Amino acid sequence: MGWLQLESETDTSKTYVLYFEAPDSPAGGTPQAFTLKESYPSTDTRSVFVHDSAGTQQLH
Repeated sequence: MGWLQLESETDTSKTYVLYFEAPDSPAGGTPQAFTLKESYPSTDTRSVFVHDSAGTQQLH
């Protein structure tokens, strides 16, 4: 299981951290891709960043 958690929010940006919870038993196969959509008012012009195992990515 994985989830995004808001880490910080300022007037110019929102930063989320991507967390994964290890399964009780190892799972085989290929990890599944996922899409997350969250709506913000059109007047919200802040940048969105995500921290994960690959580093920090700016999404907006």
